[in-house]
Amino acid sequence: MKRALAAIAIVAASCLAALDRKPWLGEPFVGEAEVSYTYSYFTQLHGATPPLRHSQFDENLALNLPFVPWQYWEMEVEAEMASTSYLGWGYRSLALQLRYQFLDDVVGDWISCTVGAYYRNVSSRMLEAVTTIYHGQQNFELNFSLGKEWAKGRFWRYRTFLFEGVGCATVGAPWSWTRLAGQRNFRDLVQISLYLDGYFGFGSQKSVKRLHFHGYGPIAHRSLLAGIQLDWKPISSSTFEIAYYRVFWARSFPGQWNFFQLRYIYWF
Repeated sequence: MKRALAAIAIVAASCLAALDRKPWLGEPFVGEAEVSYTYSYFTQLHGATPPLRHSQFDENLALNLPFVPWQYWEMEVEAEMASTSYLGWGYRSLALQLRYQFLDDVVGDWISCTVGAYYRNVSSRMLEAVTTIYHGQQNFELNFSLGKEWAKGRFWRYRTFLFEGVGCATVGAPWSWTRLAGQRNFRDLVQISLYLDGYFGFGSQKSVKRLHFHGYGPIAHRSLLAGIQLDWKPISSSTFEIAYYRVFWARSFPGQWNFFQLRYIYWF
């Protein structure tokens, strides 16, 4: 019963990285489809050459299809389309993620632990936009997630988890992505989540050459993002989500970056 409740709980997703990050998996053989729209804009680009004179926007449409084919294993496909201040709508990226759950506190382990890896192909056209935050056309990441859930009766009430990913593209330097999350559940009808993300690139280049940009691979970028997410689940097969995120500190990366996201999740 608890595993079924975990399967319909909130999906932890950032508008900067929509692949699943939480350590809990869904119910085996239950289909899931997620559609999201994200609008974002920023007014600063730290290290920009030439300097940024006007705010820039980005629109992103994403389709995510996570699936648990066997107990403890999860596969996920993600496809993105985007439009930016200078580029019209087009293909942005396609990703495939595979994760394995070593420990599950929902069924009695002391903690939940999931490890995974993903591959992401990125459009060379969209890689010219500074709002495409990937390092190159071919991207690879290894990651793990640790989490703990506290339940009362039929429903979990609080959850927290830590995610860490380390990756590299076929060009440029590696990156690290860290997420700390806290979640509150109200009888599986409403959930509130708070996120703090850190995204760091270990390149040697300090400047962001806007007119000759081809990804963040060679750049020593740094950013911190905070977000809040509200999920409403009126029926067992559907969840509606609204979220706001903000990059509040950045180096060689867009700063004062605001994200507004709508997401619909359907189980079948």
